[in-house]
Amino acid sequence: MSKKNNKISINALEKYCGQFNTEPQDIEIHYGEDEVFTFTVKPLLTMDESVRFIEEVVRECIMPDDMLIVPIARDFITKKNLMTYYANFTMPESQSKTYDLVMASTGIINAILDNIDIDQFTMIQRSIDERIAFEEQKMIAEQQSNVRKITEDVSEFVSKMSSLFDGIDPEQMDGFMTSVSKMAQNTEISAQSLASAFLESRNSKED
Repeated sequence: MSKKNNKISINALEKYCGQFNTEPQDIEIHYGEDEVFTFTVKPLLTMDESVRFIEEVVRECIMPDDMLIVPIARDFITKKNLMTYYANFTMPESQSKTYDLVMASTGIINAILDNIDIDQFTMIQRSIDERIAFEEQKMIAEQQSNVRKITEDVSEFVSKMSSLFDGIDPEQMDGFMTSVSKMAQNTEISAQSLASAFLESRNSKED
């Protein structure tokens, strides 16, 4: 007879988890000759805080218009979020000043890392990497799509222009190039305007 598989109660799970300290801790930082200040670190972030932490890093290190990923921005925002999500630091509105402060706060950041649940932070970092990789693939797909569109447009244009130039003589070509030269001085050249220029030069020759 098989042993009955009893489910573990929520109360038992809560009791087990309760043995771990998740209460915020006050940390003292000493600097200078006898200066000291205290800040608070919470070991765990909530689900909502974790998601916002990840999305802020991803948003700040990706430049979609230029289709670039900026690694230094990833490291900077991650360190800033350690100070503002896990600890109770506030940052100035100036991004440049924030960068200077964060980069000079290595000792503070190390103290934060020593007092948080490192498994959760590792999970957050892994999620950031996965989100960045996903966004990178989206940008690559968009670039490939743009290249295909340009190739198709050029192919279509060449096909149309080839049929227009069938049987053209040197004098007609000279008139066409003159029309194009005038057009380029005033407007943006398009497939339609090129075709119009050719038809105009051919019609004037026939007249």
